[in-house]
Amino acid sequence: MFFVLKFRELNISLSAFCRLYNIERTAIHRWSIKYDHGGLEALQEVKVKITYSSHILINSVEDYLIGKFSMLQIVKKYNLCGDSLLRKWLKWYNTPKWNVKIGVFMARDKISNR
Repeated sequence: MFFVLKFRELNISLSAFCRLYNIERTAIHRWSIKYDHGGLEALQEVKVKITYSSHILINSVEDYLIGKFSMLQIVKKYNLCGDSLLRKWLKWYNTPKWNVKIGVFMARDKISNR
């Protein structure tokens, strides 16, 4: 949280700031998105599991795959907890283990057991 506030306070480029504090550019972007959505509380470590609707999952993955938005833009658009979640969804989406049925992602083995 210190880095987001410090970056906004200083009048230097993102590249210079990241070199100065030895942090990745994407980390500042992710933290800024969280801060913009929920203030300082959003930057605290999440202890509660957040669930997302299947529509958010599907739309965010499809937006990324068609190249409509960057990963960080999708995180911001759908208010996701981070880009690692979107990467996880992309991995699921691209494996034959997952299938879309009636707008909900379900494992094929769970579908076949019905």
